[in-house]
Amino acid sequence: MSLQVTPFADGGSKVTIVYDIPKSELASVGIQHGTTLFEGRLDGSNLTGKARLTGRCGIVQYDVRGLYDARSLASFYLRGPSPKRGNDCTIQSWDSAGPNANLRFDPS
Repeated sequence: MSLQVTPFADGGSKVTIVYDIPKSELASVGIQHGTTLFEGRLDGSNLTGKARLTGRCGIVQYDVRGLYDARSLASFYLRGPSPKRGNDCTIQSWDSAGPNANLRFDPS
């Protein structure tokens, strides 16, 4: 993953997280180098925005939030209920406990 921080004039920042080298199972659903996983806004240490979940049904975005210190190399999480789709690709429910609802990032 690659994290990009772009300052805004109002003191906040745009934050984008993209895939550098996706795992092979992710490549099979269309995720490649440069595919966006998250896009949002950083105000102080509060990071909010939209995560993107890609699968056989295409891309769906969902709200996530977390704390992030741009001066730190510490791991951080973005959390928010992620959609669970049925066989017909409609959203059937929202999962607050699974891996897509608890995204961990390790800045380097």
